[in-house]
Amino acid sequence: MFICLQGSVWQRLGSEVTAIEFLGHVGGIGIDMEITKNFQRILQKQGLKFKLNTKVTSAAKRPDGKIDVS
Repeated sequence: MFICLQGSVWQRLGSEVTAIEFLGHVGGIGIDMEITKNFQRILQKQGLKFKLNTKVTSAAKRPDGKIDVS
């Protein structure tokens, strides 16, 4: 959840934020599902994008400063 909160701050500062989560929901294991659904819904309304059930295998920074993740 902390990473999503950080992403929310960067989003408000003008960055395009996509949260990538290995699990099928945000918040981690052991967090109440109703809370995670509401939390994700609030962040999506703020403009954050989510890729759930996704595994990151590499990341590379482009010359324009953006980061490609695969």
